[in-house]
Amino acid sequence: MVFTFIVVNHWEGVGFMIAAKSVFRFSDLARSKTGKLTEYVLIGTLLSFGIAVLAGILIK
Repeated sequence: MVFTFIVVNHWEGVGFMIAAKSVFRFSDLARSKTGKLTEYVLIGTLLSFGIAVLAGILIK
């Protein structure tokens, strides 16, 4: 979805996706007793969003 938002030039959609993912994952991360899960989720999110943004900019 991030890729699609960038290709159609709706950057606000990318911000919405980041906010929505944060809200939905907050309860999972709050229940986690270790910091490793939180780090994996943050790194994975950053990586996937970064790749989608880069691919969208290159295609556009």
